[in-house]
Amino acid sequence: MLETAMLPLISQSSITALIGTVATSIRPIPAPEDLISYPVITYQTVSYIADYTVQGHSGWAQKRIVYNCWAASYLLSKQIQEALRLILSGYEGILTDGTQVFLIQIADGEDFFESDSRLYRASLHAVIQYAE
Repeated sequence: MLETAMLPLISQSSITALIGTVATSIRPIPAPEDLISYPVITYQTVSYIADYTVQGHSGWAQKRIVYNCWAASYLLSKQIQEALRLILSGYEGILTDGTQVFLIQIADGEDFFESDSRLYRASLHAVIQYAE
C-alpha cells in the first residue's frame, strides 16, 4: 500500500528532529486524543486515479495523500509542513518496498486552528504518480 510505503521516505531526520519517535508520531487518521502525543503527522488518501488504455489498466496510478502536521504552536506546525514539503516536492525514485514513484507534486496546503483541542494543523497535499 502506497500510504505505508511512503513512511520511510518521510521519516528522515529533518522530520524526526521536529516530531520525535516516528513509530508513534506519523500515523493514519484520526489524530490522537491524548494531547501528550503531539506533535504528530496524520495522513489520509483523498483521491485515487488509475490510468487505463484500450487494453485495460496501464499500471500507472495517481493518489493524493493529505499530510496534516499537528502541533501546539503555529510555528512548529509550519516547520513540520515545510520539512515535509522539502522531502516530497519533486521526488522520484524507488521506495523501500519497491514501489516506483514517477513524480510527487505538492498541490495544496492549508492552515487551521482547532479551537476545541487548541492545536494548530498545517496540511500538505501530495499528488503521487506511481507504478501499481
